[in-house]
Amino acid sequence: MGQYYVIASLDQKEFIDPRAFGSGVKLMEFGMDGSSVMTGLAVLLASSNGQGGGDLHLPTDSEWDDIPGRWTGQRIVVAGDYDEQEGSPGKGVYQRCGSENPIEALANTLEPTGMFTDISYRVLGCLLEDGHFRDNFVQVESENKMWSDYLKKVRREAWEKARPNDDVPDSLV
Repeated sequence: MGQYYVIASLDQKEFIDPRAFGSGVKLMEFGMDGSSVMTGLAVLLASSNGQGGGDLHLPTDSEWDDIPGRWTGQRIVVAGDYDEQEGSPGKGVYQRCGSENPIEALANTLEPTGMFTDISYRVLGCLLEDGHFRDNFVQVESENKMWSDYLKKVRREAWEKARPNDDVPDSLV
């Protein structure tokens, strides 16, 4: 079956889940896909985004202004669900990045419970501001129709969560 991963900021107590970006959840699956969750990580770590060509340029007063550079200088770990090794910075992190139920989320805001907050769809929403990223994200052509249909479904659901006020592109319908 293999080990599943999330990418987490130990300092912010936040994480991004490769599944939200349409990536695989195993290290080499998302590490080699060339976009998606790794692009999200790069934007979160960018200390000087928006100052040059090739940067992620957001519209003035964008609702995603808080994403680029959000994790700059933070302790980041790619945490696997098998990580139980004593002394490992990722020990137990994956389990604290599970889906929160509403009561646990409320309790965590009142007094930290150790759970991490999922910011995957906020990061994806930010990335979808970029035309090049958006064009690649909505492109789901494959010779395998079953794979194309599956990818359309996954990306359509991700789009709806990341951009609930925007129409879903025709290529994902």
